[in-house]
Amino acid sequence: LNHLSFSHNRISSLEPNCFETLKLLLTLDLRNNHLRQIQSRSYIGPSRLTMLLLAKNKIKSFSPNAFEPLTKLQSLDLSHNALVCLSKESFQSLLKISRLSFSYNKISRLEPYCFEPLNNLDALDLRNNALRQVQNLSFIGLRRLTTLLLAENKIESFSPNALEPLTKLQSIDLSHNDLVCLPKELFLSLIRIDSLYLDQNMITRVPRNWYGESKPWGTYNLNKLSFSHNKISSLEPFCFEALNNLVTLDLRNNALRQVQSLSFIGLSRLTTLLLAENKIESFSPNAFEPLTKLQSLDLSHNDLVCLPKESFLSPFKIESVTLGGDSL
Repeated sequence: LNHLSFSHNRISSLEPNCFETLKLLLTLDLRNNHLRQIQSRSYIGPSRLTMLLLAKNKIKSFSPNAFEPLTKLQSLDLSHNALVCLSKESFQSLLKISRLSFSYNKISRLEPYCFEPLNNLDALDLRNNALRQVQNLSFIGLRRLTTLLLAENKIESFSPNALEPLTKLQSIDLSHNDLVCLPKELFLSLIRIDSLYLDQNMITRVPRNWYGESKPWGTYNLNKLSFSHNKISSLEPFCFEALNNLVTLDLRNNALRQVQSLSFIGLSRLTTLLLAENKIESFSPNAFEPLTKLQSLDLSHNDLVCLPKESFLSPFKIESVTLGGDSL
């Protein structure tokens, strides 16, 4: 037997050694049951298991060595449960795991080093929990992580070096949180990141060097950056200077009133700029001058009354300018 599914039943407990004879089992599906706790001897036997699905139960805790027999496990889904805290001891044996989901739980804190044994983890999903702060040592050990999902928490702040261990990270979603400002150089070590989502926060400004100093030996790989649905009222000069590879910048639904001439310095590869649903009344004549690769510009639903004559002289590749909903 390779695949076994008990999903959508009323299982409230797993007796010790209940899977002991299933030596060849690869996938075990226990989703949508009434499990409240995982005991230490529940998974004795299926040592070849690669996928364990425990989503949509009522799990509040599991014994420190609950997953100890599952040394071949690659994917573990604990989403939609009632977990409050994660500790290092829970994952000591999961050396091959690559995908781990804790989304839709009640996790309010991440203990230091809680993911340290998970050196092969590729994707970590912590969406829709109760996290308020991310500490420096939370992600130690995740040296191969490429995707981190932290959306829909209550995150107000990060310790300055919280993301430093994540040198292979390619995508991070921080949308739908309570961030007001960005700690300087929080993203400095994320040299491989491709996509950064900061939508639906409470960020008020984008300061210079918020991402890190522009470096003469190379540029950051960030391709897509989204700040939509925040409270940003100003873009400081050179605030995107280090992001030379950025292709898409989303600033929709903020509180911008003016766009200055030096705001977009460094964005020489930008093709899409979304500025809709702000309060923009004017922009400097050469505000878009650095954007020589720009193809699409959305300025709809602002308070523009007129456009400077020189507004679109520089972006010679522009194909689309959207102005609907303005007072022009």
